[in-house]
Amino acid sequence: MLALTGAWYWGPTGYLLRLRDERGLELVPVTGQARGVPLRAEADGSWTATDGSWNGESLRVVRGPDGSVGHLDLGTVVLTREPYPATGPTPGGVDPDGWRGL
Repeated sequence: MLALTGAWYWGPTGYLLRLRDERGLELVPVTGQARGVPLRAEADGSWTATDGSWNGESLRVVRGPDGSVGHLDLGTVVLTREPYPATGPTPGGVDPDGWRGL
């Protein structure tokens, strides 16, 4: 779990992932201008957000072919160790048909 802590990015926005008691985690904006999101440990190795805008969403670790942590997936939000490059691909991809409503 310690290897998961530290800086993570959603696009250019920085977050810190911190350890909590009982194998829990907390995702906190680097700016400190919003509350952190507490994450409860689940038996399957994932975590569930228990407050805030991600309440009820699952956080899971996505590993690369070599077993290393590739990124974190929080309710389809891809968190990476570096900010997304402005001219590069968006992690997780983008629907080729673009954004659309229901």
